[in-house]
Amino acid sequence: MATRRTSGRVDDWLQAGYAIVAEDGLGALKIDPLCARLGLTKGSFYWHFADMAAYRRALIESWAHLRDDDRRDIEGMRDIEPRERLSQMMAMLVRPRQWSLERAMREWARSDETVAAAVRSADRRLLKAVRQALCDYGFDDDDAALRADIERYGKPMTAVAAGITGAFVDQLAGRAQEAEELRRLPAATVTELRESGLFDLLKPARYGGQQAQFKAILDPVRRMAHGCASTAWTAGFFTLHNWMLALFDEQAQSDGFASRPFLASSPLAPTGRGTPTTDGIRLNGRWSWATGVMEGNWTIVGALCGPDDAIYPALVLVPADDIQVVDVWHTDGMRATGSNDIVIEDVFVPAHRLVKGTDIYAGTTQGALLHDASLYRWPMVPALALLAAMPAFGAAERVVEVFTERLSERVIAYEGSKQKDKPAAQARLGEARVRLRALHGLLADTTASIEAILAAGDKVPRPVRADARLAAAHIVKESRAVIAGLLEASGASAHFLDNPLQRAKRDVDVMSGHVIFDYDVSRELAGALAIGLKVAPIAMV
Repeated sequence: MATRRTSGRVDDWLQAGYAIVAEDGLGALKIDPLCARLGLTKGSFYWHFADMAAYRRALIESWAHLRDDDRRDIEGMRDIEPRERLSQMMAMLVRPRQWSLERAMREWARSDETVAAAVRSADRRLLKAVRQALCDYGFDDDDAALRADIERYGKPMTAVAAGITGAFVDQLAGRAQEAEELRRLPAATVTELRESGLFDLLKPARYGGQQAQFKAILDPVRRMAHGCASTAWTAGFFTLHNWMLALFDEQAQSDGFASRPFLASSPLAPTGRGTPTTDGIRLNGRWSWATGVMEGNWTIVGALCGPDDAIYPALVLVPADDIQVVDVWHTDGMRATGSNDIVIEDVFVPAHRLVKGTDIYAGTTQGALLHDASLYRWPMVPALALLAAMPAFGAAERVVEVFTERLSERVIAYEGSKQKDKPAAQARLGEARVRLRALHGLLADTTASIEAILAAGDKVPRPVRADARLAAAHIVKESRAVIAGLLEASGASAHFLDNPLQRAKRDVDVMSGHVIFDYDVSRELAGALAIGLKVAPIAMV
């Protein structure tokens, strides 16, 4: 018979805790699993720690001490030649124990702001050292900053992305039902989103924005959908519309960005008519799907402009005071987006608040030339489609999480057996997880291909744009299938209104109806352009 050790070392208990958080999440960090992992008794635990709160503090303190040791090691490398210094830094960062700890603490940081703050502080110190080494190696400040982010995370990070913590997402989840009932975002959610800085993420630096890389918006929106897909959708589009405003004339940008923050709905279908005047247009029309109109201070609408014999599609910037909201948004999903109709009657719009649709689609607007960043040369359809796919992707990820948690608890009615012991349930979970993993790869490949073209100073060709639209449609199609498959195996209790599984399905079902996600059209356009066939000049690519 195996004998139990008496109390174990403090470090043994700490390493066991890091391993549990990394493997199973913070919710699994309890005394019984710790004792089972170490083969020790609860008395052994209490020999070292007064309670679980003291144990958690010890975990944070131990990690902080290790980070201080890393910082001292890095500081001791200052006199080493830059290339060798970088090599030693990377070797230090990829040690197995290092990544075990990193995984544990970053998982914990998703739900604890104190831990998140400690992680951010440690990251800032480490990134500063890596940036300095890159500068010493010969890179300029901006390039060194970007490369340091990539070395550390495999992708650029932003303050916004780091700020979308588990606690933030949990607050969205806690308000999801309220948001549905309101059919708009709760006031507290709007306040927190403003304070997060999210809306400034793609805003030009000259107007006080962060001017981040386009793909920086994708991860925060996907993660917010773990809490509320409607909120993620609305917040994502508010952020994207800041990017869209940066494509307008300089005066239009000054007009719009004078509102802090700039929050615009944007029903893009050209269902309005802009009749020419000497210095602008008179605008009339009705538009549907105006996401965020209840909170917005501007709107950007699609309209057919120009004289009758030379009509062209354009986007038109209009203050919210000049629109009427028609309450039509009574739906079974995506209810909190408040995507009501808007009506505009004989409103004068100056010429500088118009931008041609052809320039927007191609990423060749004059407004983009004001900003020295490839961000504003992204073509609109890929940008819109990939951003809009993220709430579906995030909702599917959350459904997988909830299904996994329920497996160990759910007892099959009239059988008495646990669902976790059913091979069919295990197979469904395994399939769902691998399908979502594949989508991460598709998303990364799609954004990287566009970024590479823009970095070379080229325009993104239509076949690449069509591939991006299809990738987004595929992400939504797969996300929807994953949700449906797991909900099928979740029993009738999953359909109570306070259950996140049914809300995710309703939201993604509605979301998938967006024209940009039409799978047949997306496949047709991508296939036709791939073999050199012509498609309609107004096709959404």
